[in-house]
Amino acid sequence: ITRITNQETDVLRYLAEHKLIPFETVKVVTIAPFGGPVTLEKDGRNLAISLELAQQIHGQENQD
Repeated sequence: ITRITNQETDVLRYLAEHKLIPFETVKVVTIAPFGGPVTLEKDGRNLAISLELAQQIHGQENQD
């Protein structure tokens, strides 16, 4: 994760609770069609978030 564009306190707190913060590494597991949820993997656990929220989390592809 390189940056998060949403600056709402509640959103940032939620993301921080799940360690979805800058400089952390996450894996995109699935992106559901038709605006469905995005499933991320962090520390061996899956977390589904809305597509709208996922679009506010920016990063770069890891080549591993």
